[in-house]
Amino acid sequence: MAWMTAQLAILQELLLLEDHDLWAIISGRKECPEVRWKALVELLRAG
Repeated sequence: MAWMTAQLAILQELLLLEDHDLWAIISGRKECPEVRWKALVELLRAG
């Protein structure tokens, strides 16, 4: 349950980004700037 809460918090941080920045990170055109975001970004890329 703690993992899910942490993932939700990270998702909320990602959703605060500008659309074009978020898409650049998800699509791999831009390096993920936060280490704690990387696992969720990889999960989103795989989806």
